[in-house]
Amino acid sequence: AADARPIFILLQHTHPEALENDRWVRAKGTLSVKNDGRIELPWLTPSFWEDVEEPKSPFLY
Repeated sequence: AADARPIFILLQHTHPEALENDRWVRAKGTLSVKNDGRIELPWLTPSFWEDVEEPKSPFLY
């Protein structure tokens, strides 16, 4: 769609070196909003997360 835009949520992790690029995870936790001085950003502090397979239609998620 012409008016579509990407949506993202930042994930706070205590050991970011354990995360690899380009992988899918399922996470549950507390969602909040952080302000970086310019814009407000969605922020998830996870209480649980696990690796999952890439969906069949990844651009729908």
